[in-house]
Amino acid sequence: MDRHGYMSCGVSGNFLDVVHTLDRLIVEVNENVPTVYGRNFWHISQVETVVEHHAPLFPVPPEPVIDVDRAIAENIAGYIHDGDTIQLGIGAVPNAIGECLLEKKHLGCYTEMIPDAIMKLFEAGALDNSRKTWYPFQFNVFFSAGSNERYQWPDRNPLVYLSPLPYNNDHNHVARNDNMVAINSTLEIDITGQCASESIGPYQYSATGGQVDFTRGAYMAKGGRAFIATHSTAFDKARGEMVSKIVPHLREGATVTLTRTDTMYVATEYGVVNLKGKTMRERAQALTSIAPPDFKGELIPV
Repeated sequence: MDRHGYMSCGVSGNFLDVVHTLDRLIVEVNENVPTVYGRNFWHISQVETVVEHHAPLFPVPPEPVIDVDRAIAENIAGYIHDGDTIQLGIGAVPNAIGECLLEKKHLGCYTEMIPDAIMKLFEAGALDNSRKTWYPFQFNVFFSAGSNERYQWPDRNPLVYLSPLPYNNDHNHVARNDNMVAINSTLEIDITGQCASESIGPYQYSATGGQVDFTRGAYMAKGGRAFIATHSTAFDKARGEMVSKIVPHLREGATVTLTRTDTMYVATEYGVVNLKGKTMRERAQALTSIAPPDFKGELIPV
């Protein structure tokens, strides 16, 4: 704790909003965890027991970027302008997008997590939060994950503002940022725009995360843009072959993360299309245009 008796929750703002409901609070303190500012502190008077465990944080190294990731990033980069506020997740495509934005100016950041790509944009001078319309000059974030260097970067950094998930990811709060650009990914998308981003058929692969929150927030924001960025193909281990990620219909049992009315821009290595306001047939035609050539015959609507 600091000299005032407060302890930082470190790299995550989780559970801060429910502390008042607990019968007792036991905390683990770790000298390797950075002190991050924001709505991110407990006071010693709230704590019953303190346990020390000084283990290193688990690093999440940046994924290597391949040519397909760069192609997708280059397609999206043309839609991002100086002064926009961006949300990036973790993975190779966000890392590639970060590389493509290094020459931009006055970008802002409002995101669920801060990956290494965001840190690099700030260090390069491309991102300074100076034109954000909500929390200007600060990074808004719920948690941080990345390299060991990435974990130490927000330590006592007054530019980083961490807050609990219900506050940070509230789509109404996201939408208060003019020119908000949300970039997320999916596992499979059908030709109407439905995105299955958490399951492969009935099998759970990941979680919803902030995809719905930030997509809807960017959709609502003045000048906002929401992107689903995905490779056009994937290797299906069960089938032992490459398959299209743009499909006539989702696999049986798939979980729909984004409804078709939530999905706005979709980007693959073959281009970017905007589904907003389009009819079902126009959506199918648009998504077919950015599908892998070998699979287009399965998608073209009659």
